[in-house]
Amino acid sequence: MSNGYRTLSQHLNDLKKENFSLKLRIYFLEERMQQKYEASREDVYKRLNVAARNVPSLECVRSTAV
Repeated sequence: MSNGYRTLSQHLNDLKKENFSLKLRIYFLEERMQQKYEASREDVYKRLNVAARNVPSLECVRSTAV
């Protein structure tokens, strides 16, 4: 009976390690996605500001919205 318990215990430990590894992977993937989102959002704001400077009517709208 102890051999069966040992096998189950080892399998449980392997599953716990795999679970931790997957949680860690998800954490880092979410971090990377957050960084990409922030970078792309900043890029959009920069492009809008450049467009607003190039088109006077957009500058008026932007300044009245703030």
